[in-house]
Amino acid sequence: MDPASLWIGNGGTGRFPHMPGDRLRVLAGRYRLQAPLGEGGMGLVWRAWDELLRQTVAVKEVSLSTGLTSRDREERLRRTLREARTAATLRGHPGIVTVYDVVEEDGLPWIVMELVDGPSMAQVIRAEQRLPEDRVARIGLQVISALAAAEAAGVVHRDVKPANILLTGGRAVLTDFGISAAAHETTDLTGTGQLLGTPAYLAPEQIEGERASAASDLWAVGVTLYEAVEGRRPFERESTAATIAAIVNLPPAPARHVDRLRPVIDGLLRKDPAERLTAGQATALLSPTAAGAEWGQAALVRSPGSSDPAGGGDGAAREDAGLKSTSAAASRRPYGRVALATGTALVAVVVTVIWGTQRIPSGSGTTQTSGATGSPAPSHIQSPGPSGSPASSHVQSPGPSGSPAASTVPAALPRGFTLHRDRRGFSLAVPDGWSKEESEDQVSWERPESSALSSPSWYLGVFTDPGRKETGQPTDILNRLRDTLRKDMVAAGSYQELSRRPVPFAGGRAAELEFGFAHRDASGMRFRFYARCVIPDSGGTGILWFFAPAGDWAEAGTHVATFVETFRLD
Repeated sequence: MDPASLWIGNGGTGRFPHMPGDRLRVLAGRYRLQAPLGEGGMGLVWRAWDELLRQTVAVKEVSLSTGLTSRDREERLRRTLREARTAATLRGHPGIVTVYDVVEEDGLPWIVMELVDGPSMAQVIRAEQRLPEDRVARIGLQVISALAAAEAAGVVHRDVKPANILLTGGRAVLTDFGISAAAHETTDLTGTGQLLGTPAYLAPEQIEGERASAASDLWAVGVTLYEAVEGRRPFERESTAATIAAIVNLPPAPARHVDRLRPVIDGLLRKDPAERLTAGQATALLSPTAAGAEWGQAALVRSPGSSDPAGGGDGAAREDAGLKSTSAAASRRPYGRVALATGTALVAVVVTVIWGTQRIPSGSGTTQTSGATGSPAPSHIQSPGPSGSPASSHVQSPGPSGSPAASTVPAALPRGFTLHRDRRGFSLAVPDGWSKEESEDQVSWERPESSALSSPSWYLGVFTDPGRKETGQPTDILNRLRDTLRKDMVAAGSYQELSRRPVPFAGGRAAELEFGFAHRDASGMRFRFYARCVIPDSGGTGILWFFAPAGDWAEAGTHVATFVETFRLD
């Protein structure tokens, strides 16, 4: 039976004939036990009625059978109390089960918690074999958010798997913190030398005796996402020993059904935890798929008569929207010029959104340079060499939320990126070789074109105002940006919103916006646009924005993850 089944409300199916009726009693004069819900190695979970607050709850009872040694009994009690305390510390997060109370009866703790009335993800996978990628992405986002909250509290879960994820009413709830640990604990071994966790979901570093970390939990998320889409585990073998050997030494089994989630699954299943995707990077890659977006698969140039993957309505409506199909030969043009014009327009649009028309740059004050840095001071950090080691050992790792505090920078950058520190008060990892353009309030970069005929540019920009004291919300600024872009640049009927939401940001407020669109010049070019607005509590406002052709997004999306992870207001 799945450990998570202990939490599932099944109405009491009579699977516990050994439970005498006189055990259906009231605990602490308040919680009336009604029916057992599930049983596992740690004991029973009951459906109960809280007679004080008049609500249904789940109550977890520790089972201490006579066959347990004194050490086993102590360990079981410790795990139960650890689970209660950990969940209580993380109370309020929608992706973590809420603990209401702990009461003592017969010298044993009973945990009173939220009743999550739904199946485990493992049960859903068994029933449906394989789950659609957009659904898996939505589950993954919620689990990663819960893990980020746990990491922020100094907790590593150590047993993330489908059986410990409950699905109910659109929520994905992470359960069973019974073997969780403080991040500073030095080992994942029990007193008898056994590994903690479920073997098929253990990260290579855990198997090799290193302590579990947030990266280990994210490995388990990668295994879980793979299993949900493929219907099987990536390293599953005929025995536990063979499975463990495969985790350490072999690549995952080839995925036949993974498509849009391939970048995030591959990134989470990197053997070296230092190279594994962070929570912030994984979130950035999962978000478009979670929105059901098809923009990542859009063709660069549409063939005559091809359908519009993102637009609705009939062909006439698309023609009216300026999305007429053209032949490939007629469509060949210096796409980079279109992207450059779009990028230049974005510079003006972003400044207008923040400051109004009085601050639109005329263009006479812009300068162009080549390369990723261009800062007068030698304050950048080069990307790691072949060994993967960072060029500087004193930089700190980002925070757990994926939105680190402004004073930290990643310990290592992806190969081919350099950390740019800008006089406008921000820092950002920028790909090497991109050309830079500057104005008073904003700096932007353009990817070099690989072909003037067929390779549209990618465009990256940052607007900052360190002295501005913004009282509004980041979502308000992004809403204005969206509305202005739709009016000035987006072909009618082509806008498809993929994500618009507040996001965690240490020491301030932040939000992100992502949408797909076709440009108004009727070329049929499709782009995806991403923006993140941050407002630190200490003052200042910053907007990071990026767009690229929709057909490039499988690669461009990994760049966005790096931009988000490294963007700081100094």
